[in-house]
Amino acid sequence: MDLDYYAILGVPPEADIEALRQAYRIRAFEYHPDCGGSHGQMVLINEAWAILSNPMTRRHYDSARRNRSDYAAQCSVREDAQAARQKAQEYPRKWPDFEIWLDRLFRDFTEVNYGKTEAGFGIQYPTAGRSVSGWILVIAGGLFGVYVGSNIIISLGIGHPACYLVGLLFMAGGAWLGALLHGRRGKLLGKEEKVKLYQKKKENKKEQWEKELEKKAQEAYRKFKF
Repeated sequence: MDLDYYAILGVPPEADIEALRQAYRIRAFEYHPDCGGSHGQMVLINEAWAILSNPMTRRHYDSARRNRSDYAAQCSVREDAQAARQKAQEYPRKWPDFEIWLDRLFRDFTEVNYGKTEAGFGIQYPTAGRSVSGWILVIAGGLFGVYVGSNIIISLGIGHPACYLVGLLFMAGGAWLGALLHGRRGKLLGKEEKVKLYQKKKENKKEQWEKELEKKAQEAYRKFKF
């Protein structure tokens, strides 16, 4: 583990999702290629955001930071970093397009229609509507559940057909965990959006009030003048 993602975004390790988001916007504005930065710098910023904004990969990263001698933790964070680095290459090169892309990315977390579908044996599996990030976490959670379930099946020597049911249960449990993490992240981002919207409305109202006050002052001045 060579990169300090917290230092790249300029935030402390205890930073919440709102602080991460603000830091990511600031760093992107400073180092985006269309704003005087470089592609390499932007890739690092995107990689740091991808790791730290995802509760699962952030947990892996924090664990590896605390336990540098833990081989399994280091391998896990290397795999996460490799996937994040590949994804970090994909971003709009023009700043106006990047802002639109970024807003759409955040809405992918805050505007999700969660649902459920039958997976067999009365077990229900979560769905995430049209949210790409939602499906990624649901599927990743399901795969994690399969991994955990497989280890338990092997260690306990559970035979067929019970092993299929156990595996299905763990897969569904992991998928629901992924959906829960995605929903939690979306709520945190949504709270910030509501605060920003409220502040914007407040500023617009203040601006409108100042214009009306100026208009009344001008009318009073004209009456006084004539």
